Amino acid sequence: MEIDRRGFIIAAGASALVAPAFGTEVETIKAVDTVPHIYDTKRPIGNLYAPNPDGVTAQQLKQQAPNGVVGTIVIEASPWLEDNLWLLDAVNDEPFVVGVVGNLPLGDKIFPEYVERYSKHPLFLGIRHGNLWPGHDLPEQMKSPAFVAHLRLLAQADLTLDLANPRLNLLEAAVRVNDAVPELTVIVDHLGGYRPTMDEWVGLEPILREYAERPNLYCKLTGLSSENPDASPAQVVAENRDRLDRFYDAFGRERTIGGGYFTTESLLILNEYLVAESIEDRANFFWKNSVRAYKWTPRNSAQSSLG
Repeated sequence: MEIDRRGFIIAAGASALVAPAFGTEVETIKAVDTVPHIYDTKRPIGNLYAPNPDGVTAQQLKQQAPNGVVGTIVIEASPWLEDNLWLLDAVNDEPFVVGVVGNLPLGDKIFPEYVERYSKHPLFLGIRHGNLWPGHDLPEQMKSPAFVAHLRLLAQADLTLDLANPRLNLLEAAVRVNDAVPELTVIVDHLGGYRPTMDEWVGLEPILREYAERPNLYCKLTGLSSENPDASPAQVVAENRDRLDRFYDAFGRERTIGGGYFTTESLLILNEYLVAESIEDRANFFWKNSVRAYKWTPRNSAQSSLG
């Protein structure tokens, strides 16, 4: 299926998302995940991130997807430059994967060459940065004119910048990125797992007010967890609702992205959180906003039928 990913238009899709009865299979939720990693631990170089010692393939992601999860964006799991090509090769023949977010060396003199090269691949949607790997220090690097110039190149290539993982200084730096390059789409990852201290909330509240006014700043309300491993979906939501509401309201219904759908339980928790939302806003969360941010296009009929 040949589709220009820049030209995919989001349709209403009002019938694509219907609230299920809780405790049942989540068959009618249509979703595209935005957080999985794939990696091969058996390569000679291994893999820096490998919670599964047997590795994870794109085909396994498809096989393990709950009912209704029709695709995924795969996120890099190592900072090695060579792994951008490995990642693209690993997903090229699996249409379940609609794109990848790689890792290119922002601030390095080779960045312009590589962003030009990789931006030509239709599955390469963006890169990840922040504070995840050695050498990733966004608040400090934003002081460098060369680094900011590379962010402009990223925007010109129509690629996203994913930021991982949430800390107060990283969330503040996202605002500075938007000040410097307002046309760049920035996605704050795993905000659902960020639990600010009372002192951090004091600094975070004005940052959240800034987010509300900046249309190119998105968040993934992912990484949600509970202190009680036996908690029901309703209990997990109750435990986290005030914090989630603050983030969801700051970014808004068209800039909050869901993910982490590879268990039925996680889908039920997120569905429980959104039960009072409109069908349209639920569709936004589960798949439409990922199209807005990443500009991915369908690679199979199930993804095409979302709209």
